[in-house]
Amino acid sequence: MSVSALYRRAITRLVLCLLVTNLGAIIVPYALYKTFGTDGVFPAVLLCLLPWGWSLSNGWRHTIADLVLLHNALAIEEFDRTPAALEQEV
Repeated sequence: MSVSALYRRAITRLVLCLLVTNLGAIIVPYALYKTFGTDGVFPAVLLCLLPWGWSLSNGWRHTIADLVLLHNALAIEEFDRTPAALEQEV
């Protein structure tokens, strides 16, 4: 995968994870507050949070992995353009 494609994928995943995390930080406490004390709804809300949390952690894991790959690819590109590396090619 090219560096530019990796950059686009990493940035897209980062933006989506930040949006979902921030929305969850607002919506989850509100939903738990509104349903606290009701017999059937509160456990259902808690049960719905499990797959949401798993998906969010999986998204962050992939985002961080993409950012590490991007960092490594850019470090290699930068190393290939140093004067010492250019002298070795000649």
